[in-house]
Amino acid sequence: MNDNATSIAILGGTFNPPHFGHIEPALAAIDSIGADKLGLMPCKVPPHKSLKEANETHRIEMTRLACQVDRRMYVELCELSMPAPSYSVKTLQALRQNHPDKTIFFLMGEDSFYQLSSWYNWQALTDFCHLVVMRREMNNTVLPAQQTAWMSPRKAEIHPKTLRALAGNIFFVETPYYSVSSTQIRQAVADYVTADSAAATHIEQQIIKWLPEPVFNYIKANRLYHSVTS
Repeated sequence: MNDNATSIAILGGTFNPPHFGHIEPALAAIDSIGADKLGLMPCKVPPHKSLKEANETHRIEMTRLACQVDRRMYVELCELSMPAPSYSVKTLQALRQNHPDKTIFFLMGEDSFYQLSSWYNWQALTDFCHLVVMRREMNNTVLPAQQTAWMSPRKAEIHPKTLRALAGNIFFVETPYYSVSSTQIRQAVADYVTADSAAATHIEQQIIKWLPEPVFNYIKANRLYHSVTS
């Protein structure tokens, strides 16, 4: 990452594999808030949760290749470097320690925001960053009263003054909805491997609409997801 950046946005995820459903909304979000850099942060996977065929090394490399899409993107390895168990608030605290003078924006989908009150020590998140909630479609979910009360003094309009603060605010931004999931891509790759030539060509054309072509080339070269059915 360029150390001259004064603001960074972080998007966490399994990235198994990373795809345009991750990338496009996040880029739209940083355009809205004016962040200098976008860090894709592979999350630590609990030992009991299996990620078939894509170990941590593969996920990091696929994320690195995905970051070639835009020069503002980089791989953020903070969470993978920390001891288990992983909690977003602890990861953000570590990021704040690593970047004491930078504005940090933590990106999340609106669905995640509506589940925030189930997160560990969620009330402390804005001590270390701004939350940027990416809206993709109408959501009529009612927030828990405790979360509404917590959000009220922190919700802010996007304005140069509020964006210059290092942390403390919650911003809502409109982002495009990209209809694809990692599960869908893994199944498509498994189908691609067993398909005849004509079908394989059609599937490949679809897959490279869903994720950066270098990522797909890496998946093929490393024979990932060949037996995935879920």
